[in-house]
Amino acid sequence: MAVSALDNWEKFTYLGITKFHNKGYKGKGITIASRENIKSRHGNMVADIISQICPDANILVKQDYQDPKKREKNIDIYTTSLFSISDKYEKNVQAAIDFNREGTFLCCAVGNDASSSCTGLSKYAHWISIGACNLDKGKVSRVYYSSITDNIDYMSFTNLKTNKGLFTGTSCAAPCFASMLALVQGFFKEKIGRKLTHEELIDFIKEHTQDLDKEGFDEKTGFGIFILPDPDEIDVTKYGKVIEQPIFDKKEPYIKMAIGNKEVYVNGEKQLLDVAPLMKDNRAFVPVRFISENLGYQVEWNNETKEIKIFR
Repeated sequence: MAVSALDNWEKFTYLGITKFHNKGYKGKGITIASRENIKSRHGNMVADIISQICPDANILVKQDYQDPKKREKNIDIYTTSLFSISDKYEKNVQAAIDFNREGTFLCCAVGNDASSSCTGLSKYAHWISIGACNLDKGKVSRVYYSSITDNIDYMSFTNLKTNKGLFTGTSCAAPCFASMLALVQGFFKEKIGRKLTHEELIDFIKEHTQDLDKEGFDEKTGFGIFILPDPDEIDVTKYGKVIEQPIFDKKEPYIKMAIGNKEVYVNGEKQLLDVAPLMKDNRAFVPVRFISENLGYQVEWNNETKEIKIFR
């Protein structure tokens, strides 16, 4: 018999997933991707956990964070549980940084070394590293093998049931955590018209994280375990500004876009940007060619002088 979210009901209820599901928030409109190949047992279990937690999301597998040509565009959440302590994938760190700058939230397993060693990806700030904990008789505690390191960020549950058997390790905890973020982003997209930016999402996570060991941060459990609140009790204005439909003179072309959101409206019609507008050093960076051409201008790029010319 196929395994479903009901088979992990106790843990999903503790994490607040059940409340989100009961209120109809199941990841609609969000794309979540995994690095793993679904043809492998490990990759199949990762995909199974994702589909149990955010069944309405667009779920992608075998997506390469290093090569844009080997992954789909507009991925909101990305998770990987493939690793080694001396991760060969460190060689292309810049690729992951670029992927993160596109607006993708990156999650990885911290490792199962039971010591100070951690996965190679966990060493870099643009990856959110997830350790493993378990629920036993209503008590949450770190599992003995979860790596102890100052690179750990948060904890989530392991030992979840899948169609391929019991999924253990931080390999299970990472997609569990990532899938919960897909629920959050789907919720905010419906409530305020857009997804949270990376910074806003981090604020939301920290606000709803429960200490497991020391208060605040510690090397065994990071900041603790992330627990979803009741959707009805979330003050959406605290984390992200609501996008209100502006009033324009329809005789003139207009463009509406938001920081951290790849969705853009041109004369009221939705389009998707390759890269979301971003805020850096209190300055907004937007795609000049897209804006100019949609407002009726021409754009020329001089590769020798590195100059842009905008004209009618």
